[in-house]
Amino acid sequence: MAGVIILIIIILIIGIIAKALPFALAALVIGVVAGLIVRKKKADEKARQEWERKKEEDERELERRKAKEEADKRRKEQEEAAARKIKEAGEKFDALLSSIPAHEVVVDPEAKRKPLKDCKKFGPDMSNVTRSSNLSKLSDFVAIDTETTGLHCSNNQIVELTAIRFREWEPVEIFTTLINPGHPIPDEAYKIHGIADEMVEEAPSIASVIRGFDSFIGSDNLVGHNLPFDLGFLDYAGSDYFSVKRKYYDTLNLAKLLDLSVRDNKLTTLCEHFYIRDNSSAHRSASDALAAGLLFKKLVDLKTV
Repeated sequence: MAGVIILIIIILIIGIIAKALPFALAALVIGVVAGLIVRKKKADEKARQEWERKKEEDERELERRKAKEEADKRRKEQEEAAARKIKEAGEKFDALLSSIPAHEVVVDPEAKRKPLKDCKKFGPDMSNVTRSSNLSKLSDFVAIDTETTGLHCSNNQIVELTAIRFREWEPVEIFTTLINPGHPIPDEAYKIHGIADEMVEEAPSIASVIRGFDSFIGSDNLVGHNLPFDLGFLDYAGSDYFSVKRKYYDTLNLAKLLDLSVRDNKLTTLCEHFYIRDNSSAHRSASDALAAGLLFKKLVDLKTV
């Protein structure tokens, strides 16, 4: 634009000097018109560039929205598929649990618990599984679980006890019974396992069934989730599990060693991760014992590949 103005001035000066004012005025008009045309072209170009920039932004925003919608759709489909898979796993798990032959729980009303001064915080050493482990020796075991009135075995009691015998990775027999703890079950414990006082009112004492439990587990290796917790309660209840040479496999510890991509290593979390059950029956000893046994197989498969 500055160039046009300079040109107009030059033309006017030349016109005045040459005494050709009409020509100069015509040149002035032409110059002004040319200047306006140049200004409009620049304005149009700026508007076009702004329109293209806005169009590109709108297109990018549309692509982002489409990508988000696609991601949300895929996530929803994955969640629905996972929910269906967990539901199917739960139905299969429940059917399997109900199909396991029950071992008769022999009750000895005269039996008494051996006196203990304190509760062991940790029992025998837990065994690991590696690539060199003999799979044929791992496939036979007994999975156990207890439900209790609290966390410490010296001032809390077992309210449910289960052991499931596995042969070649398959559950073949179950020992399970409610236990009368001899006092009301605390609300905190009831909220976890759902075992109420009226459910154990006619149940045997732990002392009256512990010998039958020991007989059932025999010399098999023992498997459980957070197994030292259960062994502490069993030891305090008078079990002689430690008198037999065997191996002990804690699925909680095995899962931690694998460093799985899970939020935590709780039994419920791992059951969802491996599609073992839907956890609707979690925190009952029969369900947790079976889940621990099936989880053991999953972990062994991962640790021995």
